[in-house]
Amino acid sequence: MTSTVSEKDAAIERRLREILDRDTGIPDAMGIDRDTDLLAAGVSSLETVTVILSIEEEWAIRFDEGALSRSLFKSLGTLCAGVSERI
Repeated sequence: MTSTVSEKDAAIERRLREILDRDTGIPDAMGIDRDTDLLAAGVSSLETVTVILSIEEEWAIRFDEGALSRSLFKSLGTLCAGVSERI
């Protein structure tokens, strides 16, 4: 059985990759695996704030305090899921 990614989720992932590339020091953010631990890849705490602000501005959404945890930044996949469920 093959998994398919919806057009919406693919668009979210593409835009998140662009945001990560612009707002973080991750080398080759455009090519990272969906399961790569973003914090282990080098995203700093200050960069996480910048990324969250960029996401909130991009999609006109808000993350409440309870959602802002390490688990949100576990990977590109978890970040995509966090955005997808809010838009």
